[in-house]
Amino acid sequence: MIATQIVRDIHLPAWDTHFRGQIEKGPLFLGKGTYQFSKLERALAFAKRRGHAVDIGAHVGLWTRVLAAEFTHVTAFEPMPDCADCFEMNVKDLRNITLRRHALGSNVEVKANGGKVRLSNIATDIASAKVDPHGSVEADILTIDSCGLVGVDFVKVDVEGFEANIIRGGYRTIRRDQPVIIVEQKSRVEIFETSSTAAVDLLQSWGADIVAAIK
Repeated sequence: MIATQIVRDIHLPAWDTHFRGQIEKGPLFLGKGTYQFSKLERALAFAKRRGHAVDIGAHVGLWTRVLAAEFTHVTAFEPMPDCADCFEMNVKDLRNITLRRHALGSNVEVKANGGKVRLSNIATDIASAKVDPHGSVEADILTIDSCGLVGVDFVKVDVEGFEANIIRGGYRTIRRDQPVIIVEQKSRVEIFETSSTAAVDLLQSWGADIVAAIK
C-alpha cells in the first residue's frame, strides 16, 4: 500500500511536496480540500447538460470529487499508480465514479509499442506526470473513441503537453456529443514537437468555439 500524507482530508503520496501548499490555500468542498477550484467553477458555468463528465489526468481525484457532485456519472483516467491509489482513497465515499488506470492518446500511440506508453514525473510533484519515452512507469494506452464513452457532456484534459494527442484520439466522441471541454495549455510540449495551443487549435478546426480563457 502506498504511503500517504493527508491534507485537509485529501490523501496525497507521502513524497509529494507541491500539492500540500496548493490544497491548503484552496476552499473546502464537501468538507475536503480542492485544487484550482475557481477554474473548475468557471468551466462548469458553460455545462448545461450534467449527465457524464470525463476527467483525463485525474491525479488524486480533486476535480473528480467536485464533478461527481455535479454530474450523474464521472469517468476518470489516471495511469500513474501512486496517484490512482490515492484517487481511490479520496473518492471511496462516492458511488458514481469509474476510475480507469490507463493512459489516453491518438491511434498513432496506441499502435506503437504494443499499445503501451511510458510515463515519468518529478519526484516531488504528482501534477508533473507526463508521457516520456524514458519514463519508469509503463501503462496501457487507448483512445477516447475506443473506450465506449456515451453521452459525454463535459471533458477536462490536463496531461502536461499531451493534450492534442488525446483530443485527436477522441474525434468521433467529441464530434458526436459536443461536450464542454476545458483543456490546459502549457509550454511543456517540446518533447511532442507541437505548440502549446495545439489542442485548442485542433478543436477549433473541428468547429469548436472558445467561450472562455482562464488563467
